[in-house]
Amino acid sequence: MNETRLAQEFRLQVEELDIEELERRLGYTFKDKGRLLRALTTSVISEHDNEEMEFRGDKILGFLISEIIEQEAPGFKASDRSRVYSYVTSNEFLANEIAVPKGLDEFIIIPPHLRKFDGDMGMKRLADCVEALICAVYDDGDIEATANFLLQNWKEPLAK
Repeated sequence: MNETRLAQEFRLQVEELDIEELERRLGYTFKDKGRLLRALTTSVISEHDNEEMEFRGDKILGFLISEIIEQEAPGFKASDRSRVYSYVTSNEFLANEIAVPKGLDEFIIIPPHLRKFDGDMGMKRLADCVEALICAVYDDGDIEATANFLLQNWKEPLAK
């Protein structure tokens, strides 16, 4: 796909996004909608992509989940904490328990031919988007807003 076509596709997808609906699903209203758009933008469609946000979001998620596990389950053995941590930070959990129920696949800015989110690569794309969204919430708000975002969105899947 040439650069002009990608730029056109990027603009079309951005114009079609229902930001208010996504914010409702996420339970967070962004002060800076640009952060949200960047978090949704894959590197294959724009140079203003979410790769750095994915990296930072992964680290923010890890830190906050460690804190949440410690606060919510102080009696857990180290092995139990590690098991829970590994599960709730995995691509499988992020994709299947967070991204899919929230319908994030409808909002990811990606070329149409890559819009299939099945298999390992699809799961990774969804998980990467969740990590980028965590970073976007952190950058838009603060650590407390991000912790609240995680508690709100992780609570139901963890109760299963």
